[in-house]
Amino acid sequence: MHIRPQSLGNGIGTTDITAADFPARAAADRPPILALLDGAVVSGHPLLVGRTDGIDLFALEERTPVRDRKHGTAMASLIVHGDLNSPGSSPLPRRIITVPVMEFDGREECLPTERLAIDLVYEAVLHLRQQTDADILIINLSLGNKRRPFHGQMSPWARLLDWLAWEHGILFVIAAGNDDGFITIEGYPTGTALENDKSDNRPKAVLRAVDARKAERRILSRVCQEFCVRASPRDVAFSRQRADG
Repeated sequence: MHIRPQSLGNGIGTTDITAADFPARAAADRPPILALLDGAVVSGHPLLVGRTDGIDLFALEERTPVRDRKHGTAMASLIVHGDLNSPGSSPLPRRIITVPVMEFDGREECLPTERLAIDLVYEAVLHLRQQTDADILIINLSLGNKRRPFHGQMSPWARLLDWLAWEHGILFVIAAGNDDGFITIEGYPTGTALENDKSDNRPKAVLRAVDARKAERRILSRVCQEFCVRASPRDVAFSRQRADG
C-alpha cells in the first residue's frame, strides 16, 4: 500500500516554434512566484530565453537530450505564453522557476527509477521554500500515476501535496489526468466525418457519447474536485495580496 508504480508524464505532441513567428513580446522583469516541476526544459528556446530560471536540483538535465525535452518545455511555454495560436495572448510579466523531476529513458520522459516520486516532490518543494529567494506561491505539477487514478482513496503522493499545501501555503495546480480511452460517437464512422460535420448535431452527438461513458470517466473529474475546493475566500485574498505586492 505504501510503494506504488512510478508515475510519468503522458507523451505530448510538439512542433518547434521560433520567435520569428510572433511579434516582439515584453520581457519578464518581475520575480517568480510560480514553479514548474516537470521534465527538463529547453531554456534557451527563443520564446523562453529570460523567462525561466532553472534549478537542476537532481542533476537530471544531463540525462535528457535537448531534442527529447518535450513535456517540460511544452508546459513552460503554456504557462508563460498561454495558447500561442491565440493572437491576443500576452506572456507572463514574471519569470518562472523550473525544476526537472523527469529524465529520458530512451523511449519517453519518466521519473527516475531509483527515486520515489513523492521523495522528489518533497525535496523540490522544500528547496524552493527554504533555499531560494523566490516567494513561491504556485507549483504546477502536470504529472500523475496512470496505474492508479483516484478512486476514493488518496495516494501517499496526494497526501504529501495536501500537507505541503497546508504547511507552506502553496497552491498546487494539478493535472486532472489524460483519459486515453476511446469514445465511440454514433453516426460518425471516421474522425474526418466528425470534423466535416458543421451542423448542431455534432456537439450533441459528442455530449451523448461522453455521457454514455461518464460512469467510467468520473474518476478524473473527482480528482479535480478534490484538489479545487480547498481554497477558502480568505486564502484566495491573501494569495492575491502577496502576488500583487
